[in-house]
Amino acid sequence: MGGHIVRQLHLKPAEFPPRRRTIIDAYTLNRNNVGNFKLIHIVRDPRDITISARFFYDMGSIMDTVHMIGSGTDHVEVVGSWQDFVGAWLESGVKHIRVSYEDLSISTKDELRTISERLGIKMDDSRFADAIYRQSFEAKRAQISIDGDDRPYGKKRQLEHMRKGIVGDWRNYYNTEHARLAERYFGDMMKKVGYSWDG
Repeated sequence: MGGHIVRQLHLKPAEFPPRRRTIIDAYTLNRNNVGNFKLIHIVRDPRDITISARFFYDMGSIMDTVHMIGSGTDHVEVVGSWQDFVGAWLESGVKHIRVSYEDLSISTKDELRTISERLGIKMDDSRFADAIYRQSFEAKRAQISIDGDDRPYGKKRQLEHMRKGIVGDWRNYYNTEHARLAERYFGDMMKKVGYSWDG
């Protein structure tokens, strides 16, 4: 966005100082020291997250992945379960803007306009269009094909990470058993942040 630097991080608000320093500190936001950063918390339907994680981590099954995201174990242990992660942001005293991945995907320009207005950033439509294209899967894949080996985990892993990103992909994979387990883990928090369980 012009003269602004945007950083993507998986940070969970937590009290500081921690009792002991671990790798978890790198994923923890110090709510008392956010400086002049403007924070945007993007929330995504955890059912779609489970499908993305299933492929990204090459998990054995969807059930295993729902359990991993819902219990905060294995690969996601450093940030915890989805519901605890989102709940930590809801309960934190950190000033931030919450937007949904779904709204960003479906009404991208409108959401960007709303975000920029809330951040006090003036942008015209041409800049929105440019930003949207530069962040598209098409543009990202093309860029990764050029410089992917210089990125964390390398080109192959980066391209695998750019799988689909579509809203509601969980419907293509979930069965009744998956849905029941997911509702047990995520249902209450999903309602708190505005998701309809039926989706």
